[in-house]
Amino acid sequence: VRAQLVPLGTPEGGPVSDLVRTPDGTVYAGTPRTGVFRSTDAGLSWTLFRDGMVRFGATDLHLAADGAVY
Repeated sequence: VRAQLVPLGTPEGGPVSDLVRTPDGTVYAGTPRTGVFRSTDAGLSWTLFRDGMVRFGATDLHLAADGAVY
């Protein structure tokens, strides 16, 4: 198996500290300054995702067995 890096878009929230991909292909990126960003197009574009979260920074993301992202 040969791996290849492919440049994608990046969230505008600063450096990414963690990435999580859900079974449906949605990607979440945690940034320590701005929070969580979501991509539904394999990382080509990103939107800020708060969904009721109060804390702005996110350094660790976790994908639960039910598909929820924490």
